[in-house]
Amino acid sequence: MIGRVAAAVAVAVWPAAAGAQGGDWTDRCATGALASNCTARLLTNFGGYVISGTATGRTHVRMIADWGVVGPAGRNTAVGATFFASVDDDGILAGPALRIRRIVADGKGAIEGAVGVPIYRTSDDQRPSLFGMIKFSPSPRYGLALRPEVRSRRDYDCQLQPPYGCIPFTRTVGAVSAGVEFDGLPGVLLTGGAAAALLVVVAIVASSD
Repeated sequence: MIGRVAAAVAVAVWPAAAGAQGGDWTDRCATGALASNCTARLLTNFGGYVISGTATGRTHVRMIADWGVVGPAGRNTAVGATFFASVDDDGILAGPALRIRRIVADGKGAIEGAVGVPIYRTSDDQRPSLFGMIKFSPSPRYGLALRPEVRSRRDYDCQLQPPYGCIPFTRTVGAVSAGVEFDGLPGVLLTGGAAAALLVVVAIVASSD
C-alpha cells in the first residue's frame, strides 16, 4: 500500500517541480488565454470538489491535480492531453485525458471539456471507469467545473440466512463532482502543497508500521 501511495505522490510532485523550472509565469502561453502566437499552452490545474452521494451512498470531497498541454486547432480552439490524479475517500485514481478548450469573452475566458480513463488506482475494489469534465473559466487563474463519471467498483451480496456467504459483483453508478479549479502559478503552488501533505501522511503511516 505504501509503495502505491508513494508512486502516486511522485506523479503529483513531478509536475510541480517541472513547473517551478518553467520560468516566466506571466507569459500568456503559460498562464493566460491561448495567444495567437503560442504553439502550446501549459495547463496546471488543481481543484477541490464535492462528490454527489450517488457513488458511495454519502457526499464527500476530493482533490484533483490535472496537468497537461494544449495547442491551437483553430483561431479560438485548442486541443491536447492532460494527466490527472484524484484523491478521495475511495483512494487515489490517476490517468490520461483528452482536452478541448474554446476561448470566449474576447480571449479572457474559456470553456473546456475533457474525457479520460484512470489507469492507476490504489483500491483493489475499484474498476476501470470513465471520467469527464466540463469547465467554464471566467479568468485564466480559476474556473468552475463539473466532473461527471461512471464509477465501477467491486461489491458483495451477502446472505444473512443459510447458506451463508458473499457473492462478489461489479456495481456501476453515475456520479458528479462540482468544484473550483485553479490554473497557472496558483495551480502549481496548490499541487506542490497537496503533494507535500501527502508525503507527510505517507511518512507517518510508514513510521507506524
